Amino acid sequence: MIEIETKAVLENPADIGSKLAALGYEFSEPIVQEDEIFFRDGDEVKGLWLSKTVLRIRTVNDRHTLTVKQHRCDDSDQFN
Repeated sequence: MIEIETKAVLENPADIGSKLAALGYEFSEPIVQEDEIFFRDGDEVKGLWLSKTVLRIRTVNDRHTLTVKQHRCDDSDQFN
């Protein structure tokens, strides 16, 4: 599976709910998750997400998922 994720800094988080609702989105029940991040010895955390392979174990309600994150830098890196 290829996933594209976009992150944005919100200047006024209180406004986002009404704006998303106007677009037809609904909030779910709160989801509490715990992430453990793993990277190779010698790698630095700063800039890590942009250049290295990172492993994550995410726990949500006693369900554990291993994710491998790698940065791609080609034409498929577009958000359409």
